[in-house]
Amino acid sequence: MALLGALARDYLGRMRCDFDLPRLQQTAKASRRFQPAEKHRTKAKRGINPASKPSGTACVECLASGGWWLQLRRCAECGLIGCCDSSPSQHAMKHAHSAGHPIVASFEPLQNWFYDYEKGKMVRGMKLLPPRSHPELQPVPGPPGKVPANWEELLNWS
Repeated sequence: MALLGALARDYLGRMRCDFDLPRLQQTAKASRRFQPAEKHRTKAKRGINPASKPSGTACVECLASGGWWLQLRRCAECGLIGCCDSSPSQHAMKHAHSAGHPIVASFEPLQNWFYDYEKGKMVRGMKLLPPRSHPELQPVPGPPGKVPANWEELLNWS
């Protein structure tokens, strides 16, 4: 056991000799001084406006047309709430294409993801203004009284 300790000290001692540790620490400290604490949250990102507020707690266009939705999405650029791609009207995707706002965030409780329609994949997002989802007691699918009895047969799964 003593031999192992001596080898470890010898190895560590040689590592200290290979690096100028005080200079490395000083350089790291200086570089952190000039960067924001939460760099990934403060840097502007194409298609995401962290200052935008949600347009409501429901799909604006479904409410206006008397339609219904399965789940909700939030435009990461302007905050418009639209229905998901599985919903009959797919308002979030239509908004992304017509407005040129490619990134949506889930507007469902306990979901924290972003999707880029241009890239066709999930992307890293950033903190958006609250609320981050519709109220937990809001029924899914919704809105109440507009969802047909055979709603599962009417979903888009392609």
